[in-house]
Amino acid sequence: MNPLPQNERAARRQAWLVFQAQLDQLDARLAQIDCAVGALEAEQRQRRRAQAQAARAAAAARQREYESAQAVRRQRMAQGLATAAALGLGAVASAASIRHPMGLRLG
Repeated sequence: MNPLPQNERAARRQAWLVFQAQLDQLDARLAQIDCAVGALEAEQRQRRRAQAQAARAAAAARQREYESAQAVRRQRMAQGLATAAALGLGAVASAASIRHPMGLRLG
């Protein structure tokens, strides 16, 4: 094996150092990209959590609205039944006092 001349050895050493510097730069750039991707992923997770929380809040609001509407319907139905019962009892009571034209008592 032939020993390399001094200038060729220096040139190879210089090329190796340049190559190492480029690798270091690429490594640093990769670390920056990795950090940026991590930040974007964290932001996306936060956005998804916020969307899920908003969806749960909207569903809870819809459920409360539905339950409120059901309560109003039940209350109105109860009032209607009470009114119908009162009117029915009143009709029965008034019909009991009516005399038939032929003298028969109704009720």
